[in-house]
Amino acid sequence: MNTQAPATLPPQDAPRRALALDALRGLAILTMALSGMLREAGLPNWMYHAQVLPPDFQFEPIPGYTWVDLVFPAFLFSMGVAFPFALSARLERGVAKWRIVLGVLWRGVGLGFFALYVAHMTPWQLRGPEGAQLSMLTANLLALLAFGLLFLVYMRFPKEWPPWLKWALRIGGIAVALAWMLSWTYADGTGFRTGRNDIIIVLLTNSAVSGSLIWLVTRNSIGMRLGAMALAYVLIESSKIEGSWTQLLAWSPGPISWLYQLGFHSYLMIVLPGTIVGDLLLRWMRERDSGATAQAEWAPGRLLGIAGFAMALVVFLHIGLQARWEIATPLLTFVALAAGWMLFREPVSSGDRLLRAFYGWAAFWLVLGLAFEPYQGGIKKDPATMSYFFVSTGLSILLLVCLTVAIDRFGKRRWFNLLILGGQNPMLAYMGIRNLLPPIFGLTQLDTLAGKYLGGWALAAYGLFKSTVLMWLASIFTRLKMVWRT
Repeated sequence: MNTQAPATLPPQDAPRRALALDALRGLAILTMALSGMLREAGLPNWMYHAQVLPPDFQFEPIPGYTWVDLVFPAFLFSMGVAFPFALSARLERGVAKWRIVLGVLWRGVGLGFFALYVAHMTPWQLRGPEGAQLSMLTANLLALLAFGLLFLVYMRFPKEWPPWLKWALRIGGIAVALAWMLSWTYADGTGFRTGRNDIIIVLLTNSAVSGSLIWLVTRNSIGMRLGAMALAYVLIESSKIEGSWTQLLAWSPGPISWLYQLGFHSYLMIVLPGTIVGDLLLRWMRERDSGATAQAEWAPGRLLGIAGFAMALVVFLHIGLQARWEIATPLLTFVALAAGWMLFREPVSSGDRLLRAFYGWAAFWLVLGLAFEPYQGGIKKDPATMSYFFVSTGLSILLLVCLTVAIDRFGKRRWFNLLILGGQNPMLAYMGIRNLLPPIFGLTQLDTLAGKYLGGWALAAYGLFKSTVLMWLASIFTRLKMVWRT
């Protein structure tokens, strides 16, 4: 495991996209959409959040870990991996650091607005309060309109368009969106309020801003970045103690208390490890694109073994942590991680070294996460434990190893194209979970028929079909270069 940050590389053309990273992000979005469609299916416990189980789906803070609990961390991790790509490009273009910082803060504003918009403009909210409800047909059509309005707010317009037109469309879209949100009466009978927000996007906003700024400061030192993680954890935990000076850091002015809370930054424990992986991935891509790589590489058989081993470890950890094999799970994992090093011995090319570095960091975070597992009452998503952060990070890296082998080493991009293209348009896909899928499947009456005739695994398969349709629609918009960005 390399603990030195890659040296800053000289300015050059941007490398091609990290397709395995796009696929990981797309996989996170697809499973995020799927996980929200399984509540009525009556499936086994491992198909739901470990703390919100059937049949009543009431929150209970019991330890456990399912695939659903990995969805959000994998999305956050992929966001962290992308920071070095975006910020390095700006640094190498000579953009002043203060302008980059302002850009990071402005991105936070854009994500904060998105968190409010997503929560206010769903079909169910737009239908209005009981007694004055619109028809579901009207609500679905309004939701589609709300989805389309965001193209003006977030889409990257073609470069050849005149700047005045871009600004006019952007400002016009924001003005209409604000006017709509502020004037509407929602399902609970109230108007616009900041308390109605998408908590996933709020958490992502805090991690995006603070994680980007920390990467800027520590971009040449992984040691400093790990130190920043430790400091963030200590400050968050000590701020919970009544009368401590660190409580000052937890203060949030009323108007932004919905958006900023010190505790939200605990997800830096996933995002900052992601930036370390991003540094490694960016360096390898530039070496590859410059032609400075060895011709010889590990044999296909070994690469298949690496991917199979990584996936087997992912599956085993989910089973062991959910089944609460509290002694067997860590011990067998440690033995497997040690034995797995044999697959990564004697790297030949820069691609081999990248996979070995990925594995080294995955092993580090998994060992740390399993060491923390007895702490805080066992691994839990909510309230999130240190074990949850670090185990999720390690598992996300192992998934990235599998996708890197399949896409970059075996060249199977076509197999993952839906995930790749959908993952390149994450904001649009995320909004589509609420404002594309429900209207489309509601207007066609497919949801009504599925609810009447399907159940169990058949209903889960229907949910997977809907999630795949979402990724297909997102991929179409990506191909048309209609990509949303803050």
